[in-house]
Amino acid sequence: MQTTVDRCRHLIRNGRGAYQVSINALKVDLAKQNGRFADLLWGSAVASADGQSILWAARMLGRPLPGRVNGTDLMQHLLTTAESEGFSTYILGARREVLDRAVRRIREQHPKLNISGARNGYFAASEETQVVNEIRETAPDLLFVALPSPRKEEFIATHIGSLNVGLAMGVGGSVDVIAGDRVRAPLWMQRVGLEWLVRLAQEPRRMWRRYLMGNVHLLFRAVRELISARRERRQG
Repeated sequence: MQTTVDRCRHLIRNGRGAYQVSINALKVDLAKQNGRFADLLWGSAVASADGQSILWAARMLGRPLPGRVNGTDLMQHLLTTAESEGFSTYILGARREVLDRAVRRIREQHPKLNISGARNGYFAASEETQVVNEIRETAPDLLFVALPSPRKEEFIATHIGSLNVGLAMGVGGSVDVIAGDRVRAPLWMQRVGLEWLVRLAQEPRRMWRRYLMGNVHLLFRAVRELISARRERRQG
């Protein structure tokens, strides 16, 4: 986490137009199905392993990652960093009432934070240019985009050159967590990689395919790649 926060801080300080992505099984699935989406992920300045299954797959393939960087936790760390270093922030996404509660809580927790703007995520494609213009006019150092995947990654990557932000980050349901509409798993479940079970229990109809099918597909791909690599070594 600290390495990721330090990298994000550096990008905010030293340039404009970078973005971070949080990788989970769903996004690997989307990348396999859609080459353009894969390019969006590769184009990020920071890629973090958000899903526990990403860590499992990497370990299976003999390329273990340093650790999981949960997107909600990263957002909270970056809000703290923004407050202490005077970075301005803009939040895009979620329902209006949820966003209002989240912004209110963020102001309570970070009274010195400069929130330059906030807009709900319910806008039509015809309004997208207007949304981009609103963000560009405020020129935030840090932009949080709380839209579902792949919409948030596509929005960020498509408009990153026009948004006039230091760093953009897709935060998915993190705004709902901050607003109190969604509950995080206990720390012990987070530490052993079972946080997804709590999310599944809260939104079973929406999340079952993402977690169950997505994780199965990812681990199947990891096993297939492992077998292929061993076959190539034997043939070599």
